[in-house]
Amino acid sequence: MSNLVPYNISLPAASGVFTYAPLRGVGADLGWNMTFTDSAAWPNGELDFPGEGVGFFQTERNGAEINLSFEGTGLYLCLTPNGAGWALTVDGTLYDTQAPGSDNACEGYGAETLVVADDLKYGKHDALLRVSAREDAAFRFFGGVVTAGVNTDGEGAKVESRMIDDSDKAWVYKPDRGGGQWDSRTRPDIFNLTSTFDCTYSAEHFATYTFTGYSAVVLYGAPYRDSRAYTVKLDEETFRSDVHPGGWSLGSTPLYIKGGLDPNAQHTLTFTNFRDDNEKCLQPRPVAGDLFCCSSLDALELIGASAAQDPGPSSVGTTPSPSQTNVGAIAGGVVGGVAVIMLLVALFFLFRRRRSQNAKAEMDGPATTELGPSLSAASQSQHVYGVVEPFSIQGADSGTGYRDASSAPVSYGRKSGQRPSSSEGNGSRITTSPLTTQGDSSDIYYGTPRQPVTDSQANTSTVRLAPEDLNQVLAFVAQRMDPAAVDRSVQGDTLPPTYRP
Repeated sequence: MSNLVPYNISLPAASGVFTYAPLRGVGADLGWNMTFTDSAAWPNGELDFPGEGVGFFQTERNGAEINLSFEGTGLYLCLTPNGAGWALTVDGTLYDTQAPGSDNACEGYGAETLVVADDLKYGKHDALLRVSAREDAAFRFFGGVVTAGVNTDGEGAKVESRMIDDSDKAWVYKPDRGGGQWDSRTRPDIFNLTSTFDCTYSAEHFATYTFTGYSAVVLYGAPYRDSRAYTVKLDEETFRSDVHPGGWSLGSTPLYIKGGLDPNAQHTLTFTNFRDDNEKCLQPRPVAGDLFCCSSLDALELIGASAAQDPGPSSVGTTPSPSQTNVGAIAGGVVGGVAVIMLLVALFFLFRRRRSQNAKAEMDGPATTELGPSLSAASQSQHVYGVVEPFSIQGADSGTGYRDASSAPVSYGRKSGQRPSSSEGNGSRITTSPLTTQGDSSDIYYGTPRQPVTDSQANTSTVRLAPEDLNQVLAFVAQRMDPAAVDRSVQGDTLPPTYRP
């Protein structure tokens, strides 16, 4: 079962995803026109101005509307009402949750208000923003953010994207490029500096791209004053829109978005310079002259998920067959085991001899030596354990996944995750707590648990083997393990011979 990972797509006001009614690219008294925060005036369609500052659409018409169909779990719109009334509905439900325009979703726009419709069930939604404006209260719309989703094949997968330039050889243009059709245009603010445009308004003029392995797409264009109606078809879904920006020349602009695709299926996207419900490209133009109906293609962004991280080899290995058993390892183990037994026997006899020698010494007082250093709890390092808590996607039956605290969410647009808010964290939490023990530090032990000390053992002395005794033990063991060395003896500080099988 696939998981759904959320991601955000930023949509500027000029995006063809928004449908402006009654008209776009006209005077504010007739419908919606586009302008820029740092440009002196609307160019009124006469020239191809690049615009300075932040672009927005404004209207002074009562009853003007903006429509948007999207697939996802959230919608965030950035606007400045200037005293005009407005209402946002999604699937017929009114949403009036507001936040300051300085929120991350509207960061950089300069908008006054952010209106929020989130916690939606994942699926297709229809949004309508209705405006009650007038001449002295022009309503300004700056765009917004849509939270969509990417299908993944398992936990641990990460969202990735791939940009396909308009000049990529995988694009199929009909008719072929050149000769006054599907020509190239350059701009500094578009992907790879080039776009491909066509001004023959016909259903026979289209561009096609086929892909697999991705579950969301964003199609970008580079609209200018002659950009108008177009159609996008993805598999069996058809989307019709208009991207006329008035007299402005824009940079890379989203024309179409779609999420929730099956990454294992093959998909075909077709971009056509034509709308079958507007066969003559009838759209009022503010100035006299020939009416051009052009479409511009900049790039295609394919969004998908990388393969889930390999958890690594299992800690439980397979049992080797008898033919694969390491004979040398077995032999070494047997010899080592015999050596240990012999060493223990030698220690036992030497310990008894030492104990009989110490019986007389007990009359003079207890021994002061110890067998090895004592364990100190204060010298042991404190262990800290991390607890990873799951996160879930609100409004989507996506199941539960896990994120490492060091992995920041992938960002499309301004910020990835549930709500593009400046107060949002990275989507995961790791809390740590120290390992604690009850009682005083003397109750901490390592290895085999200690047995309680009885009264009869309280005055028992512990002894440390003298160097000459230890050498005798080692020599004894070596002699038993190396018969050829029986005649060799250990004198003084000479070490026993090294055993080599």
